[in-house]
Amino acid sequence: MPEPRRALKPRRAMVLAAGLGLMVRAGEILTCESSGTIQMTDDARDTATPAGSTKGRRAPNAPIVNALAGSLIAKIGESAPFLVGDRRSLRATSGGLVYLGINDDHLPDNNGEFVVTIGIQGRTTRH
Repeated sequence: MPEPRRALKPRRAMVLAAGLGLMVRAGEILTCESSGTIQMTDDARDTATPAGSTKGRRAPNAPIVNALAGSLIAKIGESAPFLVGDRRSLRATSGGLVYLGINDDHLPDNNGEFVVTIGIQGRTTRH
C-alpha cells in the first residue's frame, strides 16, 4: 500500500500534518524531508523553497522572526513553532499533534505547495 501523500498549501498559518492526526510522544525522534516551491506575494519572483526565501528576505511579523520568510515550520501540540526547512531531525520535547506551516506574516497571497515526508521512529508518512 503506498504511503499517504499530501501537500501543504500555504494559505493557513499552521495546519495539522495533512489532517492525518499525526501524533508524537515526548522523546520520539522526528525526521522531516520536504520539497516544493511557493510564491509568497503577487510578485512571481518572490518564491521560497522549504529552506526559505530564494531572495533571502525575512518577514518581520512571521512566527519565527529570525528565520527566512517562506521556510517550512512546525510545532507539536501547543509548543512554540520551530524551523524545519528542507531537512531536519529532532527529538520531540513534548507530545501532541504535529502541525506544519509557512513562516510568513501574510498568508492569503501565498500560492504553491511543499510536500513533506515525516518519519517518527519507524513510522513514515508523506504529507
